[in-house]
Amino acid sequence: MFMLHCVSYICRSFLCIIGGILTGVLGCTGFQGFIGFVAVYLSLALSIGVKFNFDFMSYMHCSLTSFLFTDLQKNGLSFILFWTLTYALIYIY
Repeated sequence: MFMLHCVSYICRSFLCIIGGILTGVLGCTGFQGFIGFVAVYLSLALSIGVKFNFDFMSYMHCSLTSFLFTDLQKNGLSFILFWTLTYALIYIY
């Protein structure tokens, strides 16, 4: 059970970083970047949910809402960090 939680955390962190880089490369600013984060985060949650057959209690001992909101702030900050870094390196400098 703990291993699945760790793998889920690593996947979310990594894909939020990749999503932030992609959003920065595409030149999204403001609300477009927020939409990019929501799209990345929900698509990842949906793909993990499909893999678990949406039965999170059997695999991770948490509900759907707990699964969606776990580490949301950490992943959001990673997304914003890499989004702004990539945008600044490409479009400002």
